[in-house]
Amino acid sequence: MKARYVYESKTRDGTFQSGSIESRSREEAAQTLQQQGLFVTRLGTEQPMRRKSTSPRAKRSDVTWFISQLAIMIETGMPISDALSSLAGKSKNTSMQRVLKHIASEVDHGKPLSQALNHAPSRFDPGLIALVCAGEESGKLGTILTKAHEYMSQEMLLMKRFKSAMAYPIIMVVICISVVLMLMLFVLPRFTALFEGKGADLPLPTKLLMGTSDHLMTHWFWWLLAVSATMIGFSVWFSTIVGSSIRDRALISMPVFGKTLNTLYQARAFRGFAVMLDSGVSIMQAVEITAGIVSNTVHKELWIEVGKRARNGDRMSGAFTDCRAIPDHVSQMIESGDQSGRLGFVFHRLATYLESDYELSIKSLIQIIEPVMIAVMGIIVGFIAAALMLPLFQAGGVMSS
Repeated sequence: MKARYVYESKTRDGTFQSGSIESRSREEAAQTLQQQGLFVTRLGTEQPMRRKSTSPRAKRSDVTWFISQLAIMIETGMPISDALSSLAGKSKNTSMQRVLKHIASEVDHGKPLSQALNHAPSRFDPGLIALVCAGEESGKLGTILTKAHEYMSQEMLLMKRFKSAMAYPIIMVVICISVVLMLMLFVLPRFTALFEGKGADLPLPTKLLMGTSDHLMTHWFWWLLAVSATMIGFSVWFSTIVGSSIRDRALISMPVFGKTLNTLYQARAFRGFAVMLDSGVSIMQAVEITAGIVSNTVHKELWIEVGKRARNGDRMSGAFTDCRAIPDHVSQMIESGDQSGRLGFVFHRLATYLESDYELSIKSLIQIIEPVMIAVMGIIVGFIAAALMLPLFQAGGVMSS
């Protein structure tokens, strides 16, 4: 019975070529390709197709724990089915327990772990499924799962640092808005009644503030409706191709913040791509998976272009050189790795460098954001306080008229 094998190879003139071939065995497939004048660099069974599912994505922390424990158990010699059953009993998350029991049942019935993950009740990242498939092919599943765990842990750490950096400005904005609304809706109306009773000519800042407060009190429902409609409208627009593209380009083009975010996207994509290459995943599939899991439209388009060039036999480094989101020194390192055939090594080095650069950017971002947010909040609250106090201290002021 014939099986389908996917291959990557180079022709006599050094052109990259990939595809699939049907054969009775791996050795026969390799021999057929060699007879066609191809130098085979990678040959393996076809990876399982990623299913399109509306089922919820498995929680990242649960998957990281699962992969870590499974790697240890497999490397100590425990059968996969026994390891899965044991982990299903240990998991404290009932949803994850159900998923692991389903995977264990699939494996018990003879399915490979990669297929069991692909058909689990919760969706697993396609990159993880490809790594597991490569591990099954090479017989080094434990080692590759350890690499996958290290990659996922590093990715979680990067995202945690980003969320921690963004928590401070978000909290400050919420506090600032809350203070302003409290003053405008509860404090100012009391002063308005007092000042109007005296009938004096008020300073311009006080008039503006009182007019704004009165408008908010009178038309609060319409303001709430307008803000809600605007948020829903932007949310729907950002879900479109045009809207998401404009948003993502704007995000990575912002001063200071954009550079940090762009570095994060590069580090995550490069690390995942390098891990897949080192684990035996084909270049074309690794590129396809990376393009699928990158969340920023600019970087997604970049990896799609990388795939197109690789399929056409062109050097993939050209796509990085032409992309404005990739710094020159990064694209130059990728070009050297492409020419030397050491893409996995180069992408690992680049990911490590970018992760260090990202950590420095986060620290700089926090140092910039903190004083700016304090200054902005001070100006807003100070303006409101001054507008309230000016009539009280004005010569021949409102209270004595």
